[in-house]
Amino acid sequence: MAMTVDRRAVGRGAATYLAVAAPCGLLIALLHGSDTSGHESTLWIAAALLVIVIAPLLGGAVAGSAQEAPLIHGALAVAAPAGVFLALRAVVGRVQGTLTATQVVTFVLYLVVFTALGMLGGYVGFRRRQHLA
Repeated sequence: MAMTVDRRAVGRGAATYLAVAAPCGLLIALLHGSDTSGHESTLWIAAALLVIVIAPLLGGAVAGSAQEAPLIHGALAVAAPAGVFLALRAVVGRVQGTLTATQVVTFVLYLVVFTALGMLGGYVGFRRRQHLA
């Protein structure tokens, strides 16, 4: 049995994720980027928490609108834009000669954690849809 991906739902989810995550990333870079070691600002934590909270909420919203495979839809809505960003970031770092193995491992772990959060949101959206039916 073949599964079909609801591209509109995933596209809406990915666009929403980017609409929230991109400004938060810029905010983190502005607030945390010029901090010296030992004197870091804590204001960037609010933006980081927003990005962490949006992933499961977005996964739930996408899974609630998709007709089948809620976990996959929730994961795709978060992993697609995050994966593209991390791939571009890795290419830029490689071209500039600043990409380290630690950054690559961090990028992969980030993608794994956020994909899992999207799947968690997909499960919650699926359960909510079942409860409302």
